[in-house]
Amino acid sequence: MFEHWIASIALFGTSLVIAALLKVFALPRLRRWAEKTSNLYDDILVESFARSLPVWAALGGLAAAAQTAPLSDKNTLVAHKTVTTLFLLSLTFALARLASLAVRQYVRKLRGSEQTTGVVDHLVRALVVLLGGLLILSNLGISITPLLGALGVGSLAVALALQDTLTNLFAGLHIVASETARVGDFIRIDSGQEGAVVDVGWRVTRLRDLGGNEIILPNSKLANAILTNFHRPSPASDVVIPMTAAYGSDLAAVERAALEAAREIQKTAPGPSRANEPVVRFKSLDDKRIDFVVVLRADDYTDRFLMIHSFIKAVHERFKAEGLEFGLPQQVVRLKQ
Repeated sequence: MFEHWIASIALFGTSLVIAALLKVFALPRLRRWAEKTSNLYDDILVESFARSLPVWAALGGLAAAAQTAPLSDKNTLVAHKTVTTLFLLSLTFALARLASLAVRQYVRKLRGSEQTTGVVDHLVRALVVLLGGLLILSNLGISITPLLGALGVGSLAVALALQDTLTNLFAGLHIVASETARVGDFIRIDSGQEGAVVDVGWRVTRLRDLGGNEIILPNSKLANAILTNFHRPSPASDVVIPMTAAYGSDLAAVERAALEAAREIQKTAPGPSRANEPVVRFKSLDDKRIDFVVVLRADDYTDRFLMIHSFIKAVHERFKAEGLEFGLPQQVVRLKQ
């Protein structure tokens, strides 16, 4: 009997050594090999199962040790169920990582971006973990049929208790599926909040405004809002800058000065789309001034603010150099004796 215990300890110790060798030597080399290949799926497989391989080696040694040790049939069965449960638990988390990384790779291939939404990531992981949990319960001898029936009966009560949460969950899935707002898009809703989409979670959507503050919106509110997406169908957008000129101004000179300032900004300032030609359009004859607009083109919505800042400085200098006047509000008072 003593020899059996020595053999069992030796088997388990050998498995621990193999697990350590895998973690220290084999897995780093495997990662470097995967990084050198052009195929990204081997990177996903290595990243998904790298943490689990040493654990599986140790569990294999533990199972062999339990088989060799002079245990009673009952204790051997308990040991085998414990090892199998731990293996299924580790396999479940490895498959959850694999599913999550596969979804991210699919999104990157589809959209050209590695960013994905939290609601999809969490849903995929939860589905894999749920299936793994059912397999673990089945391995432990617990019948899952009554459990599924109880879940079916209790789902109505859960749905009523979590009505708001489920509403936001399905609203988040709708936002992701319809691509109303993707991660990275700059949006504005009808209540006035605006910002870049950071994440669409299972309950809320997170925006980051231009000041760096985080805006948290319930998914249901975003799904029902009138939304302006400044990145769809293209992130490039027109920058319309309203201006005025005095009635006594030479309109040809005003147009030329505004165009020259706009072209300077379009070519030199960061943010403008270089391929587009700015335009000047007179709008109306006000009772005190002439209204017109200058239209530039920005590559991204957030670039417009620096463009407007640079254009105002440039056009002010040109108007000043050429003696042109802006249409300032005026009021003429005539005194009659």
